[in-house]
Amino acid sequence: MDLSLVISIISLAIALFVAIYSIYNIERDNSKIEAWAEVSVFRGFHEKNVGTKTLMVTIANIGRRPIIIKGLKIEAKGMTFDIPAKEPDAEVSYNINSTSNYEGVNEKIRKQFATKNTCVVLKEGEFFERELAISGNSNDLVAFINDELHEGENLYIQDIQGRLYSVGNFKGKLESFNKKT
Repeated sequence: MDLSLVISIISLAIALFVAIYSIYNIERDNSKIEAWAEVSVFRGFHEKNVGTKTLMVTIANIGRRPIIIKGLKIEAKGMTFDIPAKEPDAEVSYNINSTSNYEGVNEKIRKQFATKNTCVVLKEGEFFERELAISGNSNDLVAFINDELHEGENLYIQDIQGRLYSVGNFKGKLESFNKKT
């Protein structure tokens, strides 16, 4: 073999390796998240306690770029509704009675959610957990809209750019949470 042919083949192999490595780095350089659900039971200090079930979702940034999580999109039969990634930073209470100005209260609540950081910024390798439901207490997967009860069946994570990421094991964990013990 001619020396120039050997050098050309080696150069081609190196160029091919560098191109594949560059494509890999470009793909890895994007922000990516992985999300999963978990059901935990807190029984307190007595083993005979029935316990309180909690449904949690964990969101982890597995990419190299920071990502801003805007909220959670809950899919129910025939509709979707959103909840913020986290509750506002400040505690707010409103006195609502029959003489209250509901529009004024709604405006205060809207401003509270807009100004008190309901998004979550995840840097490389960081994760965030959000409690979605506690048995017998609160449940963010249920909404009353137009006097109808809508129960969440599927869950997606929404980033600030509007991209949706599915929570892989959500349906199974929701069934486990709803199962009577």
